[in-house]
Order: sequence, then structure tokens, then C-alpha cells
Amino acid sequence: MRLHGVGLKNMKWLGLLAAGFCLYGPAALAAGNWQTYRDPAQHFSGCYPADVFTTQDPPQAGEPENFSAPDGARVTMYATADQAGETLAAEMQDQEANEFSGGKPVFQMVRHGFYLFVGFTGGTEVYEKAILSGGTFKTFRITYPRALQRRYDPVAKRMASCFLPE
Repeated sequence: MRLHGVGLKNMKWLGLLAAGFCLYGPAALAAGNWQTYRDPAQHFSGCYPADVFTTQDPPQAGEPENFSAPDGARVTMYATADQAGETLAAEMQDQEANEFSGGKPVFQMVRHGFYLFVGFTGGTEVYEKAILSGGTFKTFRITYPRALQRRYDPVAKRMASCFLPE
């Protein structure tokens, strides 16, 4: 486990993650219309609140599945081959360097088989989980305006907990 900085916010994230993502957020979202997205070709599935996110155009084979909400929140689920034989820690560092340049990590954790990354760049919160399974990185990412953090943090935790390889 690698934490950047020491503080209550990091400890809060660690406590919530270690508790198995038990806090699913406001009652409206927890009791909402949760659906499961499955990608049988890439061998992963994930849940999402269908009353909040709508799917965009159906992806072509091998392309990411994208979801969006009217308030600017976005979800992407996809898989990429681990052609370079990277470790999860190296993949997380690559993603951080490429996708979150200039951002600030809040929480990073690498465990056997997956990593979690939470951070922000500008006014956007980023929550990402990647699983290395069968030589493929299966990735879930949700981004949302930082002003909506109280609403989407519990959603992100629930979505990460049900994002799994199949």
C-alpha cells in the first residue's frame, strides 16, 4: 500500500476501502436503479446507477463503454492487453502520468490483482480501479466535478466494489 501524504482524508479513504465499501451513499442512490454492464468479450462486469448514468453509443469491439450524467460525471469501463508485461504498480504510475498530469493523488493502493487510484486534477475528481486478469488490464474510471464529491464518492466506491473480472 502506498499513501501520498498523511492526513485524515487518506485515513478516511483507507477506512472506507478496508471496510469493503460498505457505505454506498445517499439513500436515493443506494436504492436507485442499479444495472450491471457486462463485456463478455473482455471478461469483466460492473454496476452503475442507470437512473444517473446513461450509456453513450454502443462501443465497437475492443472500445471502451462510456456512460455520462447530465451534471458532467462520466464513467468509462474498458480492457487493454498488457503487452509490455507491466505490473499493476507500473500501470498505475503510467495512468497517473498520462491521464492525470498536473493532478494530485489523494489515495493509491496496489493489492494482489488490482489497484485503486483516487485524485483530482483541476476541478475534476478521479476514481480508478484496474484489475490485471488473464494478461489484460480491466479498468473502471469515474470522473466528476469536485463540487459534487459528496454525491459521487459513495457511487464511485460502490461501482469499484462491483467491478470484477468474469
